[in-house]
Amino acid sequence: MTSNPTSADPRLDPALVPARTALVLIDLQNDIVRNDQGPFYGAIFRQVQEQGIVPRVAGLVDVARATGAPVFFITVVRRPDYLDVVNQLTELVVAGKAVPAKQQRSLIAGTPGAELVDELRPQPSDYVLVKKRRSAFLGTELDFHLRCLGVTTVVVGGVATDLGVENTVREAWDRDYNVVVCEDICTAVPLAAHEYALRSVFPRMARVMTAEQVSEALRRS
Repeated sequence: MTSNPTSADPRLDPALVPARTALVLIDLQNDIVRNDQGPFYGAIFRQVQEQGIVPRVAGLVDVARATGAPVFFITVVRRPDYLDVVNQLTELVVAGKAVPAKQQRSLIAGTPGAELVDELRPQPSDYVLVKKRRSAFLGTELDFHLRCLGVTTVVVGGVATDLGVENTVREAWDRDYNVVVCEDICTAVPLAAHEYALRSVFPRMARVMTAEQVSEALRRS
């Protein structure tokens, strides 16, 4: 029998070793997951509530901290004058189904809406990074910190699955990280976009696991 020529490559080891695995959580802020106003945030708010995402994230964060896996909270924060926001034409904006970016007026620096939800209050060992666009890597120090820590695998969750999460997964893959998408701490509007990303997009770039599976893998290593 011919042996697998890649079997000796440690990057193909499915174990989640805490010292080399980081938890990267996207946009779990009050204005997004606790805001029931507006067509987009209101729908996200309801799905996050109905699916019990925040308590599940909190449990996974506790496991990551206990096992020594670094935790990164990625937030989107805007200037009060909104000069860091740019209007862009999309099909939804043209059709009047989405509000242009400069009219959203949310996630403003120094307001409660821009803060992480109370259940995910950062600890001194955690990292809180601010992004201005969808990917957690674009214009942030995420890659710098991951490489300093010797991280080779990122576990990604948060909202929305097809926006901040997917952009981050794609860029993590392009930067040569192994990626795990934690499917039950993500959601999207419509929910079909979440399902499509999990079944048709992420398997090409990542492993798809549940929060419990990730927790068990971290505890085993």
